[in-house]
Amino acid sequence: MKEVFNLLKVKIIFVGEGTADILKFFADSELKNSRCINLLSVTDENSELEIKNFIFDSDWIFVVSDAKDLKIAEKIEKLAKCFVTNLFLFSTEENIKIQEIEKNFGTAIILPENKISKIGLSKNELIYQIIYMTIRISCKIYNGIVIDSRDFQKINTAMKNSGKAYIGISEGVGENGMLEAVKKSIISPLMLEKIEKAKSIFVSFVGNSNDGSINFDEMVKAIKFVEKISDAEIVMEMNEDEKYIGVKVLVIATNFNKKFPKRAEIKNSKNHSGIIDIPDWMRLK
Repeated sequence: MKEVFNLLKVKIIFVGEGTADILKFFADSELKNSRCINLLSVTDENSELEIKNFIFDSDWIFVVSDAKDLKIAEKIEKLAKCFVTNLFLFSTEENIKIQEIEKNFGTAIILPENKISKIGLSKNELIYQIIYMTIRISCKIYNGIVIDSRDFQKINTAMKNSGKAYIGISEGVGENGMLEAVKKSIISPLMLEKIEKAKSIFVSFVGNSNDGSINFDEMVKAIKFVEKISDAEIVMEMNEDEKYIGVKVLVIATNFNKKFPKRAEIKNSKNHSGIIDIPDWMRLK
């Protein structure tokens, strides 16, 4: 039976004047040619109707905001009828409003700006990589369109309403590059809580198979390493991108406050969402 794919509509909203430079970075990126990813800047001056019209029929919404504009982000969260992933920038770790975030938002990736420079990326580059690689955990991107993969609903169900989330991002090259990148990601300055406390862990690999940096055996090594240090449900996805040299890894740790059964208790469950997906380019023809 032939597999059926659905085109997904992804909307990225940049809240407040503080995100204007991030919006410009996105507008100048390869996403500008996408037929399924749309960008919007929102301030206090935007009406509720304008926001509703923009997010209408969306499948996935990303909201990028700094701390002073969380009220606007909260309005978007309430208006949205689909899955929302928030990315919130705080000047320092001490200024993070955890209680407000957990009360008013379903899922929020928290980013202290004073630690971003320590990972060798600019704020604009980091936000771009997080969104691009998060999409690629559960979707496929072909020629500027986003396509619903087999696991889109399953993965987004696991991420929805998962509370605060922390990330690590790193790179690797050659043999063991995937494993080493994962190890560096989980001790990233941006991973503000120990990954062992997370109940859900999502890992996105994007790299070039031509230089041997990504392959299925290497990914299995990486997942076994994460399993040794965490009882979380683990979702890993590997995607090929010939523009990359080596492999880039994004680790998202979330569901810190929820109680789930340990992996050993659910590994045989039909509803278990932990997966390793074999990308199309590695499947037997």
